[in-house]
Amino acid sequence: HVARAAAALLGKLSIVVAVCAALAGCDEGEPEPDEGRGPPVHVLATHPVAGAGLECPIDAPDDCGVARNTVLQIRLDRYLLPVTAIRQSIKFYSGTEQVSPFTQPEYDVVERVLLYRPLGNALDSRKTYTVEILIPDETNAGLRAFDGAPLEAGPVPLKFDFHTNDLPVDPEPYPIETASC
Repeated sequence: HVARAAAALLGKLSIVVAVCAALAGCDEGEPEPDEGRGPPVHVLATHPVAGAGLECPIDAPDDCGVARNTVLQIRLDRYLLPVTAIRQSIKFYSGTEQVSPFTQPEYDVVERVLLYRPLGNALDSRKTYTVEILIPDETNAGLRAFDGAPLEAGPVPLKFDFHTNDLPVDPEPYPIETASC
């Protein structure tokens, strides 16, 4: 009777030992932590498009080129981390990087469009501007998705030029909407 109880106890102990051994496993080194990032962010479209207005010859009509009150628009395939939707995430200049229009960034989270409005409402006439959308690294801010995934080059160029026209700028380029009943 005691031998039978000892055999039953030994059987249960061997199951417990086997389960503990299976759970412990063989662990070599530390596991790589999951960064929890999704795929990189890509630019889907820009306005103005790359090369807009560059076809205008020197003696072109005044309306040849990009409107001087244009708003730079960058459409993305993922939602941005809002703190990266800043002026320092792009370079926007004419000639050298020191000749840069001051812009006000605005992020439309519903449309996933980042807008840069030139303050003063107008770019210089008949000038070529360069836009560089920055990939984040240790030297610049750059754009990141809400989960921290960085911007990555894709089919839409991250650096492009456009040329402005010579038309006068409407003093109120952005109409103010009034509420109606």
